[in-house]
Amino acid sequence: MLNKILSSLLLLLFLQQAAFALEDNTAVSGKVVDKKNTPIPYATVTLMRTDSTVVNGAITDDNGVFEITPVQYGTFLLRISGIGVNTVTKKGITITQDNPKFTMGKITVETTSQTLQEVKITDNRPMMEIGIDKRVFNVERNITSSGGSVSDVLQNIPSVSVDVDGSVSLRGKAGVTILIDGKPATLLGGDEASALQSLPASSVDQVEVITNPSARYDATGMTGIINIITKKEKKFGLNGNFRVGVGTQDKYNGGLGLNMKNRKW
Repeated sequence: MLNKILSSLLLLLFLQQAAFALEDNTAVSGKVVDKKNTPIPYATVTLMRTDSTVVNGAITDDNGVFEITPVQYGTFLLRISGIGVNTVTKKGITITQDNPKFTMGKITVETTSQTLQEVKITDNRPMMEIGIDKRVFNVERNITSSGGSVSDVLQNIPSVSVDVDGSVSLRGKAGVTILIDGKPATLLGGDEASALQSLPASSVDQVEVITNPSARYDATGMTGIINIITKKEKKFGLNGNFRVGVGTQDKYNGGLGLNMKNRKW
């Protein structure tokens, strides 16, 4: 009796191993293409039972080819999905002992185009940045500096004053050196006041106020240095201004300033 039971168990074990061996040779394969017969790489191919239970899966290669193995015997669904691909489901995939390999051939899918929304980049710089040896004022963050000249910009900066003659003082003291992009403002022609009046505020990006100049600066600017940094994009052009000032005790002043821009300034 015991021998019969052992023999039956061995027979069942043998049949089960044989069945698994057969299933190891099973596979579902195919190729995913679009309507123009172009291979679809990196698409997800999922093999499911008819109740949508996932059995196995694969990813298409660079040529759109896939192979799912091993597969159990039964009837399945095949789902193809991925980025830029409309999901497709195929039915009637049957794997049996007599038909262990199922070839799908070419599976045509529809591709979808995705339009990215416009991304707007805004300038989040603060109005004033404090460094180790200087303060930096971001002019575009100050709506009061949208028009006029650079002299008007400087009047809106704390501790900086501009008198009726266009002379600049820092913390109430004269003797301030004015630079434009690190170069003396007088290179524009005339004195510093004329240069500041002739340069439009719209061309300025930042203003650096250096209250304790280092040794690399000229001693004439020991009161302080104001470096006006213009916008990177410069266009050829000519602009200017005419000013007249009237004071008490028969004091008058006037001036004419011209400024020509080029890419090498």
